[in-house]
Amino acid sequence: MFSKKGAELKKLDEFFTDHTAFLEKRRELYLENQQISRSSLLSKSRNLESFLTDFDEDISQKEINILISPEKKEQELSLSNLNLMEEEEEKETSKVHVKKKKQIDPKFRKKLRQYAKIFAIPEYMFSIPSDLNPDDWYIIPRPDGIKCLLISRKGATYLIDKNGFIVKVFHCEFPGGKPKNKRGTAMIECIFDKNMNICYLLDILFWNGQSFSECSSEMRFFWLESHVQTLKQDDNSEIQFKNLPKLPCNSNGFNSAYQMNFGFTKNGLLFIAKKGPYVSGVNPYFLLWKDSGCSLYLFNNNMSETFPAFLKLTKAGQLITLDGITLGQMKQEEIEKMKIKRGDLVKVDIDESDLGDFKFIENGNIFLLKNLKVEGKSAGGKALADSFSKILFIYHIKNKPLIMTQLDDYLKRF
Repeated sequence: MFSKKGAELKKLDEFFTDHTAFLEKRRELYLENQQISRSSLLSKSRNLESFLTDFDEDISQKEINILISPEKKEQELSLSNLNLMEEEEEKETSKVHVKKKKQIDPKFRKKLRQYAKIFAIPEYMFSIPSDLNPDDWYIIPRPDGIKCLLISRKGATYLIDKNGFIVKVFHCEFPGGKPKNKRGTAMIECIFDKNMNICYLLDILFWNGQSFSECSSEMRFFWLESHVQTLKQDDNSEIQFKNLPKLPCNSNGFNSAYQMNFGFTKNGLLFIAKKGPYVSGVNPYFLLWKDSGCSLYLFNNNMSETFPAFLKLTKAGQLITLDGITLGQMKQEEIEKMKIKRGDLVKVDIDESDLGDFKFIENGNIFLLKNLKVEGKSAGGKALADSFSKILFIYHIKNKPLIMTQLDDYLKRF
């Protein structure tokens, strides 16, 4: 339904022995592809409208009851704590709502993935991109909270988390967001602080029949901020909406984003390309960087030499990341024994020694890990596999992290 990252990109036909060079090359090919393929962005706009029609059908069929939670019929639902880093990142939410004896129905899991696929997933930044500068990038402090898609439509407003579950249903002043204002639609990416009942608005995809996904970040941010200012909010509103600061990508902006108190707990810094469109899936126009100074949730260097990740099983038995990198291969007898099917998420243990000995196989997005251990099928509500940059980021955090002073020194050039 939405963009297929691995399939759309050219295959890498070079050997790489360096993580940074590898991701830089992938990023070049990605940006080149997006510039050429304007029609794919326009097609995506139509996909958003199609998604909204499907969403209406789900709500009208009262499937909202299972989307809210497979087990707990409430208006709030936690994110899954299946991933080690995400478990730490999302402590403020409840525990995963999955019955121990009964797995999530495959049709239901497929529906969740359709919702989750809309999100633009930032690449994790463990090295400094060659084009990072104030003319081309913003810095945005990321609040700690639940990453959600806000959809206001036909008299109600829904917050859908990145795993496809509905976190909250309420009324607001956005188009179509309350019973007295059923006309129109808004679709906005936000970070939801459920303890304070605040939605920090990050990006806009759709507003009153107009898609913004193909517009530049500059245009989207301007539209979002100007329209939010016109909303009538009072202290008694169920949810408060706040815009996030967009700071210049220079030393002053970086230090402000890193050190300043914005009224919320930070969970990393986002670097967003000014000219980039909103592209679903892993998006190199969006970068996420963290250290212990701007995020409470990082790996401890004293941890074991392995860490968990989630990969998707393909028809050919390959285990791939969200962005289409093959990290492992399962034998058919192993697949049958573990009762795993094509499209399922598989929990694996990654030995960091495999990432230290980096070698990319020629003519394909294949990087087989010698010591990859398959734990079994993911039993929870996690909708999407981990990205390759996230896996590499975990390795670098534990071994050779990109530290604050390195970024600051680089940005002092501007």
